[in-house]
Amino acid sequence: MKQQKLIGIYEIIGGLWGIFITLLNYINSEQSILIFLVILTPFCMVTLAGVLLFQNQKAGIILTVIIQIIQILSFSGNIKYIFCSGPEIGILIDKNIEFSFVFILAQFAIGYNSSIFFIKINIIPMLILIWLFLSVKKN
Repeated sequence: MKQQKLIGIYEIIGGLWGIFITLLNYINSEQSILIFLVILTPFCMVTLAGVLLFQNQKAGIILTVIIQIIQILSFSGNIKYIFCSGPEIGILIDKNIEFSFVFILAQFAIGYNSSIFFIKINIIPMLILIWLFLSVKKN
């Protein structure tokens, strides 16, 4: 129960931080409102997951699992997908098959025909999922 509340707080802070960063970027850009809403949506979902989890609702557990899973893997090549809400500590594999650790606070990107190739594995959502599953198993 306590672990779920802590994860909920973590998600609320990460979601609100992502919303804040998105708003800052939108104010200083010429992006359309549709693109802005697409970028804003995942961070709103993270915030909602955190609120529901903090309130100990089953929907919070389900949404948290989904949100954390979609943050584990990022990649870029012909198609680009990056999403992290909160700190990201992971392993980056680029075209030279070099491993390096990255630290990012919040990011969301989807695209195609990217000239940069990489695969990134975010360790934090995996740890959160393990912690969440252990807390659910106790109850």
